[in-house]
Amino acid sequence: MGENNIHPSATISDSAIIEGNDITISEGVQIGDNVRICASIIWLGLGVKIKDNVKMGQDGCNEGTEIIIGDNTIINQDVRASVPTFSIGDYGIIHEKVVFYGNEECTIGHNCWIGQWSIFNTKDKLIIGNNFRFGLHSQVWTHVASGELIEGCKLYKVAPTTIGDDVWFLGGHHIVPAGITVSNRTTVFPGAMLTKD
Repeated sequence: MGENNIHPSATISDSAIIEGNDITISEGVQIGDNVRICASIIWLGLGVKIKDNVKMGQDGCNEGTEIIIGDNTIINQDVRASVPTFSIGDYGIIHEKVVFYGNEECTIGHNCWIGQWSIFNTKDKLIIGNNFRFGLHSQVWTHVASGELIEGCKLYKVAPTTIGDDVWFLGGHHIVPAGITVSNRTTVFPGAMLTKD
């Protein structure tokens, strides 16, 4: 452990495991049962609530990895964020069983709302702006692959995906494929699969 700054008002379950070199846990933070957070730098803002069984970070808490959660953000039960760098701004809500996974960073702005059972892939960078609304059972991808390239499969792409400010995916069941840019102030109707910017 390196430098730790844990506010005395923070409530941390005895079964929670928080590992890192530079840990800041601010006033009013609540961390539930069986939570595991592992990163070189961990910063939890004022009033953050992390519910039971949340897992964030990757094995080993490697140098250069970060978990940054803004003020008054709520991470609900069974959320998984297995990415090297995960940051979310203030006043966000991530509902139950949402999964973030991959090799690159995931950055989300302020005031997001992410519905249950959604998937966010970070084979490449995933950048999401402020005031993002994402319905349940939805997916965002930064790669696509099927079969082996050496055998002639041409369905392969790895590219960053960017979603701007004030974007609202109504309802749920959306798919955002690799390399898509969703511009500011876009509204996407339920069940849509985007095919272009």
